[in-house]
Amino acid sequence: MNTIDHYLRYILPGYSFYGDKKTGSKYDRARPVSAQAEAGNIKVVKGRWNADFFNELELFPDGINDDQVDALSGAFDKLALGLMPGIRMLGSRKKLTKHEYERCK
Repeated sequence: MNTIDHYLRYILPGYSFYGDKKTGSKYDRARPVSAQAEAGNIKVVKGRWNADFFNELELFPDGINDDQVDALSGAFDKLALGLMPGIRMLGSRKKLTKHEYERCK
């Protein structure tokens, strides 16, 4: 039994859970959101967690932690490809096409 199936059956039964098996390195998966952040297209809500969040981002990929980077890149991937029904990227009037998304990489 794979990890996703294990969580679906035993850890999170009754919850909305969508497993997402990733391939490739975390570094490669973070490249699209990194490019958009460098272009000024990412907004972050102010909060007490900001310092820890930005420290992790700045130290990636050489830092001790990378969970927030992984979560950010996964969320961006879903939003950019329009895989989250009813949710779109702020300021966007349309979902990115696969071609537009690939240009971010």
